[in-house]
Amino acid sequence: MLSRPSGDPHWKAHWHRDHDTRKPRVTQQAHRALFCYDVLIEVFAALNLNERVDLKACARSAQVCLAWTGPASEVLWTSSSGRALKDLDQLLRAVDVEIASKRFVPEVLRCNKVKIRRRQDAWDLFLHYGSQVRALRNTRYTGRYDNPVTVKGQEADLIHYLIRRNEGRTFLPSLRSAVWEEYPESRGAVFALLPFSLGSLDLTFYWTMTKHDIEGFMDRLSALVPGLLWLRITTAPEDVLIERLSFPPNLRHLFLEASYGSTLSLTQLQALLSRLQRVETLSVHIQVGSHAEHWQGDLRAGKALQKLHVEGGCRDLAALMAHLHAPSLRELDVRVEGPSYDPAAHHELSLAIGQNARLARTLRSLRLVYRPPDSGESESAVAAAAKEAGPGGAPVALFSDVLAPLVQGLGLTAGLETLVVEHWHHAVSFMDDEVAQIAHAFPLLKSLTLSVGVRTMGLRPPSRLPSVAVLYHVAQYCQQLEHLEIELADDFLLASQLNWLREPSSIADGSPGHPLQTLELTVWMPVGWRGGGARDEFQSYANKIFPNRYRDKEIFFERYPAHWLTS
Repeated sequence: MLSRPSGDPHWKAHWHRDHDTRKPRVTQQAHRALFCYDVLIEVFAALNLNERVDLKACARSAQVCLAWTGPASEVLWTSSSGRALKDLDQLLRAVDVEIASKRFVPEVLRCNKVKIRRRQDAWDLFLHYGSQVRALRNTRYTGRYDNPVTVKGQEADLIHYLIRRNEGRTFLPSLRSAVWEEYPESRGAVFALLPFSLGSLDLTFYWTMTKHDIEGFMDRLSALVPGLLWLRITTAPEDVLIERLSFPPNLRHLFLEASYGSTLSLTQLQALLSRLQRVETLSVHIQVGSHAEHWQGDLRAGKALQKLHVEGGCRDLAALMAHLHAPSLRELDVRVEGPSYDPAAHHELSLAIGQNARLARTLRSLRLVYRPPDSGESESAVAAAAKEAGPGGAPVALFSDVLAPLVQGLGLTAGLETLVVEHWHHAVSFMDDEVAQIAHAFPLLKSLTLSVGVRTMGLRPPSRLPSVAVLYHVAQYCQQLEHLEIELADDFLLASQLNWLREPSSIADGSPGHPLQTLELTVWMPVGWRGGGARDEFQSYANKIFPNRYRDKEIFFERYPAHWLTS
């Protein structure tokens, strides 16, 4: 049942049906307007509201509608029909009031029948709003009012009823994108909603879906929506063979979220790539295990593949990178999972990427991410734990373990334009000369991010980070750089001691200064050091190197206890 409303339970509804004849500018993602007004008129009309069972069914139908809501359109909610939506929402919440349940609701409906005008008017308005919806979001059910299985079954009944009323046609003909959660009880009702022209679908299979259910669903999806270009699939039983599922023939972007059976071996990934020759973007989770030792030859991707996002264990990813042959790959996003940091495994992964000469020919963007399992904790909790722990053990040698194999690779540095390295640790060693080697190795970079997780991990001694002077080396070697995000240590130098810093020479086209547009600095410094003038100090350093060109700047200070300096 719906929750008890606040205020007078004898509130009277005003269902004003006059609405603006001008075409409203609908910007909503989901549509309270579709399901909390006109549809419920149809539901109420089919039931006897003097019967408790039917009244309860109305409340459940209302919950079905509420499960479909997202950010409601401001235009619809503030229009004359929008006021009626608010009235109806309040009325539905009154269903839980005992006095309203048998007397009030039927009375209000009878009193306002005249204002509803003809039922055909309500249906026409419903179709009018439905024709303008571009994005459907079937939100995840929270179980607040009823069993989700019951609600999903009623949702399917409601959709099929509306489709029959519309002579078998969808009432969302302009739909371009949809977010949908499929239950066994949904019985494929979404297929009645989706137009032939749907472009993207974010699909979640509920855990009770069987292998047979999912295979049947994908078969229907491929047949009924052949023009689908973008597809995300979340969750699947372990016995589902992802590489054997049917996919829409024109699919260009496929994202398989890492859960249950969505992990792939190299053999399964090769089978999937062989079938999806038109896919341009692919996101997968791999789990190779001992089978990597027996893999022979290349793992070949289609010529259309340009972006690859892959997650997995460090050695699994290294096996993939060693065998991958993707002749058109431009963007590679590698995310390492693992309970603990293994320097040898991370070195092996970077070496596999750096020595794959075939990747170097086309690769323009590389993202390498490692976040320990505890990095999901709140920043305050991590910082508190770091303060209690004090100085830690030997720091991670980020350059020798991870970055050196990339820099010393077989030509990877030639054309790379974007480099993102996010390696988060509690203690790390990363020095000025090492950053300078990276900048020197990648002269065509337009975007550079080097992060060790200072803000999130509660970095502590004996960590060592680059000084502000490293900005000069980055600007000197990367003269096309437009975005820079880096973490520095306060080296206790004053602005006057950095007078040797000067503007790098003008870039090739003769325009003055460096072309940097966005700059994000995180400064690791002791509590109480420099006081309020620290920001001005670092801003003056940055202005010496990148004068008056960058439009977006952030300088953030992460402080640690001063007594660590003497620990």
